[in-house]
Amino acid sequence: MKLKNYLIAFLLLNFSLYARNEHSNTTADPKVNIEIVNIVTNGLLLPNNTLSFASAEDLDIEFDVKISYTGNNTKITEKGVLNCYYYEPNSFDNEIAQYYNNGVYPRYLFQNEDITLEPTKSGYSYTFRQKLRFKKNIIFTNGCSFVFRYRTATLPTDISNKLTYKIIGGTRTGKEPYKP
Repeated sequence: MKLKNYLIAFLLLNFSLYARNEHSNTTADPKVNIEIVNIVTNGLLLPNNTLSFASAEDLDIEFDVKISYTGNNTKITEKGVLNCYYYEPNSFDNEIAQYYNNGVYPRYLFQNEDITLEPTKSGYSYTFRQKLRFKKNIIFTNGCSFVFRYRTATLPTDISNKLTYKIIGGTRTGKEPYKP
């Protein structure tokens, strides 16, 4: 009877270690990194990924989106999708609220579906140029955010990353209807 208990305990320990090892292999792989580089804007570029209209009525932002990966999972380098969403205040990148349909609706700003990370000296990367324009009267006085999110086509939930920027200095108070 004691031998049976020891055998069961040994099997449980083995299974536990195996499960931890399998999990650690999937989470130890570095995530995809998203950067916004070479920003040119007619507004102010502030710390903490914040942009401001300053005195401009239209905020033009031109930038390079750089997606990079330093791991060794070849499925990540096959094909990916980068989406850019617009979120209004109090819903900044609130995915959970979005999926429960309680008033949080992100709006697509753009989508790039044809991203294939290319080999570099330190891993894999892909860079493309993008331009966005925001009108002062559609941005809330306390700001809004736009979120860049990258997912691979073959691993939609395992490997993903996001980058959030905030825009402040709009004139919308919340009483006006949304004007795209």
